[in-house]
Amino acid sequence: MAAAKRSKKVAARRGRRVGDGNGAAAGIPAGNHHSTGHPKGILVMIGGREDKEGERAILREVVARARKRSVVVATISSGYPRDQWVAYSGLFKELAASDVAWLDLEERGGAFGEKGVALLSSAGCVFFTGGDQVRITSRLSGTPLEAAVRDLYQRGGVVAGTSAGATA
Repeated sequence: MAAAKRSKKVAARRGRRVGDGNGAAAGIPAGNHHSTGHPKGILVMIGGREDKEGERAILREVVARARKRSVVVATISSGYPRDQWVAYSGLFKELAASDVAWLDLEERGGAFGEKGVALLSSAGCVFFTGGDQVRITSRLSGTPLEAAVRDLYQRGGVVAGTSAGATA
């Protein structure tokens, strides 16, 4: 038992997650996991500066994996949300997304409303733009909107992000 605890502490210091044998990762309470088994979704973490003009292979794949369901562009992290919305909505439309919707939160209180949850309930993908990852985590953590993101992932949707959006 002592060796297992030591192993988890070492892994945590190295930035790795270690399971507790019950499906929970070290540092993540078991209650945060859905009881439906393994998630069916796809995570797409883009380091930033993705190709927006050429082949756009990564963004094209994001649209394909949304499987003809809407792509929600979440500009929560950006200091310039309208600019991010204009850029990414145009890209996703050019890449034949079935529908593109905008999710922005000027303040944390918006994450408790029904609008964002409704957007994600029928979406195939939520795409978090770059900016400041603390904006995303501080506005979403512990809210119904965060639960909606997790639900989208659990039911087979895509959770994607670039730069700060990938980090969060």
